[in-house]
Amino acid sequence: MSGRSFTPLGAVLFLAFLVALALGCGGSAREGGPPGEPDTVSSAPLPAEDGAELGSFPALPRDVVQPWEELTEEGYVSAESAGDFGGLTGLDPLSGKSAETKGTSAISPASRYVVGATPFDQKGTTAVVDGEALSLVAASGDTAWAVYRLVMEGKEPVMLTTDINLPPGASYWVGVANYGLGRWEWLGPYADGRLRLALEPLGSRLSPLGNAFVAVVTQSTDPLTIVGVGLEQEESADTTAPATPSGLTATPVPGGVLLEWDPVGGLDLAGYRLYWSGGPFDSPSRAAATTGSLIVGRSEYLFQSSSPTPLHFRVAAVDVQGNESGLSDEAVATPLPPAGDAPSGALTVDRVAGLRGLTVNLDASSLGGASYDWDLDGDG
Repeated sequence: MSGRSFTPLGAVLFLAFLVALALGCGGSAREGGPPGEPDTVSSAPLPAEDGAELGSFPALPRDVVQPWEELTEEGYVSAESAGDFGGLTGLDPLSGKSAETKGTSAISPASRYVVGATPFDQKGTTAVVDGEALSLVAASGDTAWAVYRLVMEGKEPVMLTTDINLPPGASYWVGVANYGLGRWEWLGPYADGRLRLALEPLGSRLSPLGNAFVAVVTQSTDPLTIVGVGLEQEESADTTAPATPSGLTATPVPGGVLLEWDPVGGLDLAGYRLYWSGGPFDSPSRAAATTGSLIVGRSEYLFQSSSPTPLHFRVAAVDVQGNESGLSDEAVATPLPPAGDAPSGALTVDRVAGLRGLTVNLDASSLGGASYDWDLDGDG
């Protein structure tokens, strides 16, 4: 499971041919390794930052059935037979791991979720952390990445989740393979490791075998740890949106606005989407901007801004199928001037993944604060 460098196109074509030939002749992936080798017959541009292209990225993987996999009646790879590499959050037939082990970072019990330590392909300096996460490090001036294969059994993904621990100042991009468009869709860069991104209908994000591929790309020269990535499957029968949030308030605070609202119930709630503008608005299309990732696990949000003029806010609830509620009532506030530099530093932990009930030691001493408030359940 070592990283590979994709440089001369001729060499890539030759390697891809050998891989495809070996797999087509019944060759098996090495025991404990990733499920097959990607077909990198051409390259695609990576997203640009500050107008500069970051380099090239392998083309969409050519998906193949692995020796241990079985097909459904529709001709899609069975998630149950795919085991650890399939993304099934129930009992895993290969590892025996339960949904409690693998699915705590997934969107729902029905989500497809793979742990970071099982990439389909990778580039950069990598290491397995705590048996389940993947540490990813880029060389100076280069990119590092990991690609994951999730068995969707022919159901389109409608929402993507990440669980990634970032070093200070680091960011990353997420790529979703779109086979309908014949290219990668790039999202980011993000400095937040826990994302929930609704995927709008666009082309088809499934391979001919009904699987989806997700890439995580970074330029960080310090370890970025991928705990796992997940996808929610489309359920065409579910078109009911969550209830509209109520009770939205906006309180000016130094350097921003504290937004709070009444939580919306529902087992299929994925999170909340915040909209804002410099003036009144009555629909999402009239808002100036919105949060790219959903606000998860809490019904409050600290909006950072130094705007000297009033800001207008509304919030909507989104379920795991991407159904979005109507907008809440509007709340308006003007941020207060910043009160000075807040303590800076990093929160450190001695474990990044593991079973429930595991003791994890947290250390915030590098922040330099006189006291700390700990939020351990994500409810603010």
